[in-house]
Amino acid sequence: MRSGATDEDHTLRVALLSPDEVPQFVYFPHPGTVVSIVRSTVSGQMVETGVVGGEGFLNVQTLLAGPAPTRSEAIVQNEGRLTRIPADNVRELFNEHLAFRSATLGYTSVFLDQVTQNLVCNRLHPIEQRLAKWLLVMRDRVATDELHLTQEFLAYMLGVHRPGVSIAVNALETDGLIRHRRNHIELRDRAGVAERSCECYPPLHDKLLEFVASLS
Repeated sequence: MRSGATDEDHTLRVALLSPDEVPQFVYFPHPGTVVSIVRSTVSGQMVETGVVGGEGFLNVQTLLAGPAPTRSEAIVQNEGRLTRIPADNVRELFNEHLAFRSATLGYTSVFLDQVTQNLVCNRLHPIEQRLAKWLLVMRDRVATDELHLTQEFLAYMLGVHRPGVSIAVNALETDGLIRHRRNHIELRDRAGVAERSCECYPPLHDKLLEFVASLS
């Protein structure tokens, strides 16, 4: 089978998928590249439902359920390279190769756990805890303490108003856990950020490590 794979470099904020689009490709981020899956309301409010890094692919629905709009938008959160493969080719691979099917189903479990945990987190936990969790989730995927983020985009991802994000960022920075500059956040004390995070982060982190270890 010919994969039809194409490697592409994408910059920040590029939209790979739109809500009404029937996806024709499955995207596999390379290590360090991160894509946010977001949902928007008719009023324009946006909230992130999950992130995809080098551990996975987007999107799960296209591969498992067939061609149909996902009603989600996929936005490049940390720029880098992705491999793009026609969805029909990936479905063929999924149906014919046990190892790939097993890895795909394992990742699907990881991603759905993340989406479910985010629903709980967005509903119940304070902004500062959610911000700390989100920074750690990003750190797990980019493997660096340097994150290129704006407060405006953080507000979109967390589904809150920008002043709330500013207060949370300032609280973490005042305690020496992060350093914030324009379009940039540096994690200076990962353990301290983890202590300020909500209870949602440890199970997400452990599940990700368990899945990655299963691939080796």
